[in-house]
Amino acid sequence: MKNTGLFNADQILIAVREGQRDAIENLYDGFREDFLSWAGRRFSGNQEDFEDAWQDAVIVFYENIIAGKVKALHCEVRTYLFAVGYKRLLKNNRKMKRIFWRDDIDDTLQKGHDLIISEWDDPWAEERELLLNAMNQLSPQCHSLLVGRYFDEKKLEEIQQEFHFNTPNSTSASLSRCLNKLKEIIAGMKAGSGKETPS
Repeated sequence: MKNTGLFNADQILIAVREGQRDAIENLYDGFREDFLSWAGRRFSGNQEDFEDAWQDAVIVFYENIIAGKVKALHCEVRTYLFAVGYKRLLKNNRKMKRIFWRDDIDDTLQKGHDLIISEWDDPWAEERELLLNAMNQLSPQCHSLLVGRYFDEKKLEEIQQEFHFNTPNSTSASLSRCLNKLKEIIAGMKAGSGKETPS
């Protein structure tokens, strides 16, 4: 490895913030072969998959340092980068996962050390987008009712007063109808139709 061994995590973070590009270049070159070998044993994929994952891992690390998202590391830099690359490989193709042993990467991922990494690191991103799109297909009243109840966490009595329902039962029934409509829309979107009309 080039100069990678001379840098601890704090030194690398400082060097990147100061614009020392050779710090990232040294990391990229220094751990590259190690990662490719490691990934080849962990996954059934091709060299190009592993190269892309490694490049993405280093780029994300660099960008997050510059953006201030990574201010300190609680694991080795190598472990952090390998964990990012690992997640990238799983995101690209979940079926390629092929684990033969546990190591420090698995432990780091389990503990979640510093690994809110990028838009592709959010395991609920697709579900969140689906929900938002489905909510936009609801009638304005249903949209407001569900937002009030499940996002703003308003009590049933508050919703009854705000929307001028006669009884708690009628409030609850309206919420139930809207929730069922939302579920129908989501089911339709998942099935690929996406043609539900607002209630």
